[in-house]
Amino acid sequence: DVHASIPPSPSLMCSLGLHKLLSMQFLLASQNMISFVKTPVHAICSLKMHLSDFRYLCILVVLGTCYNQDVAASALRTVRVANWEFEGQNSVHSVLASDAATKIAHNAGVELQLTRLTENNATKEIENNLNSNNYDVVFFPGGSGHEEATDLTPEGIAAVQNFVKNGGGYIGICAGGYLATSNFSWSLHLISAAQKEPWDRGMGNVTIDFTDAGRTDLHVPYTSNVTIFYGQGPIIKPMVVAGLPPYTVLATYTSEIHSKHTNETKGEMVGTPAIITAPYGNGRVLVSSPHPELTHPTLTTLLVHYVLYVADALDAMV
Repeated sequence: DVHASIPPSPSLMCSLGLHKLLSMQFLLASQNMISFVKTPVHAICSLKMHLSDFRYLCILVVLGTCYNQDVAASALRTVRVANWEFEGQNSVHSVLASDAATKIAHNAGVELQLTRLTENNATKEIENNLNSNNYDVVFFPGGSGHEEATDLTPEGIAAVQNFVKNGGGYIGICAGGYLATSNFSWSLHLISAAQKEPWDRGMGNVTIDFTDAGRTDLHVPYTSNVTIFYGQGPIIKPMVVAGLPPYTVLATYTSEIHSKHTNETKGEMVGTPAIITAPYGNGRVLVSSPHPELTHPTLTTLLVHYVLYVADALDAMV
């Protein structure tokens, strides 16, 4: 057997369970001895063993147990997220920092590294440090798009635009979605979208369906009639903007909220985009009109996949 002459690396051995170790013993049975020169235990420079000697197999099992977590962690790609907690909104961070979100990210081969941008440090951090050396994704939450733009300052707006243009990911939920659009003088002009008026049509649960593109790109475990919380996010419509490509619709609304301005808002929401995406320079923009983080139960997978998608980190998902 050609594979029998190639000993497994120590890191591979450490990551295998007892069952696989036993299987490898049979695979390598034709060898009398293996030399492990680069063992993860510094005290052991070289370990030679007979595969028939069960004592050394036990040593490998112990090593695998001790180092399995470290080896697995070292194989994860780190995605660095700057999350602006506008006006103290920490719901996005709470979800992304949860054990459930960590498990979802790990299943995709990713370790999320979260930085909380608060009222005390957000503006300066974005102006001075929002670049590819420090972050992969910037997250703008609900609140007020106009006020978020005002707090950003012109220097901060330019920093966000340059960050995405140079390959960063942008996620805007609700107000962060308004901020990304192109029909306000104060907005970031990251995506060729505008929104229907009036914007204040009420709040509550609605349903959305994912498009073929949404199911493919976001790798979500659900497809249709997904309940999600709507908090007066943008009702999106296309807008032709020089230099910006058309957006791709990832999900559409299949029900609506029209408790306010009913004569003007009734019938205006169903069929419109709920989630859209588009490239901006070398980066990705994702706008989510509704709130997966405020939905009960929380749509944790969707929120994590927002991050992984704009960071181009969903390739390992099937």
